[in-house]
Amino acid sequence: MPIEILLEFPKEKVHQKGIIGEGTFGKVAKAEAWGLAGIEGPTIVALKTLKDNATGEDRKRLLDELGLLKNIGRHKHILSLVGCCTKTDDVYMLFDYMELGNLQQYLRKSRECIATDYLEAGETSPVLTSGDLIIFAGQVASAMEYLSSKKCVHGDLAARNVMVNGGRICKVTNFGRGSRVHNNAKEGSLRVRWMAPEAIKASEFSTKSDVGHWAS
Repeated sequence: MPIEILLEFPKEKVHQKGIIGEGTFGKVAKAEAWGLAGIEGPTIVALKTLKDNATGEDRKRLLDELGLLKNIGRHKHILSLVGCCTKTDDVYMLFDYMELGNLQQYLRKSRECIATDYLEAGETSPVLTSGDLIIFAGQVASAMEYLSSKKCVHGDLAARNVMVNGGRICKVTNFGRGSRVHNNAKEGSLRVRWMAPEAIKASEFSTKSDVGHWAS
């Protein structure tokens, strides 16, 4: 079956629970998807849709992102698309829900707790060991290798763009920026401090610039 048919999910079976984040043109909510992937009952997901004041150009950008995600497919260390709705004016995308937030926040929380909680460290503790950090790096590398095989350049690889779930599984998100038009006013706020020189000067992005960005 075409991937579009497999991913389309009825809007009436999705119930939003509350906003958990916002971006340049979109917002993300925690939601329940009833009957997703043939599972009885609700599945907790992250729902991405447009902000209330979104423009027609914002809608186009969301649809472009949706098309990219469909082409990328699924990988265990990429925050992959699990469903979408394009049959109504309110386009939305469904993703795995990552309850521990982004890796940057998780690392900072671990740093704050390390002095008091180290002796109680475990899988559910925010305290991390050097072994945990190596595992995280390996998971991100696995995701980036997969994106490279799909001819996709991330363009903004950073801990804030890696999500973590309850099992401490990392998933890369917000990829494909390197393939977008960077003279667009809404794309103008680039993280220049961590970018490769060729990306800053000529908007040239590659797997090498991704590696340099992450290392910074």
